[in-house]
Amino acid sequence: MSEFNFGIELERQLYGHEVAGRTLAYRMTVRVTRAHRVDPNIFLYRRDASNPPVDTFIAVCTPVDLEEYGAGDPRQSDRYFRTAELDLIARSAAELEDAWQLICADRDELVRTLHTMETATGTQISAYGSFDSSSP
Repeated sequence: MSEFNFGIELERQLYGHEVAGRTLAYRMTVRVTRAHRVDPNIFLYRRDASNPPVDTFIAVCTPVDLEEYGAGDPRQSDRYFRTAELDLIARSAAELEDAWQLICADRDELVRTLHTMETATGTQISAYGSFDSSSP
């Protein structure tokens, strides 16, 4: 049994073409293939108000991002939105490998944070005013 109450599985695909002595481009797509007790739309994007609009990958979401930003197209009053897939282009395969490692580390931290948010770290009581003797 897993120690975590949440889980996210990622799949990546690599694309690239190299000409001897010159790099043309490398591309990586990543998608959430399974999610347990968490919305699979964990990739945060920003849509710039250009014509046509340009969507830029920002980061793997935090728990606050999951609550604050909607999945799919951004709300009319917002530029940010979440998806379950991302598409990155880089100048080298090494850049994409670094990005993959960071995405996985951020995904792991998201799962750990969601898990710890379900574990109480203490209880506090605050009261103000008078209470009659029959109050618990």
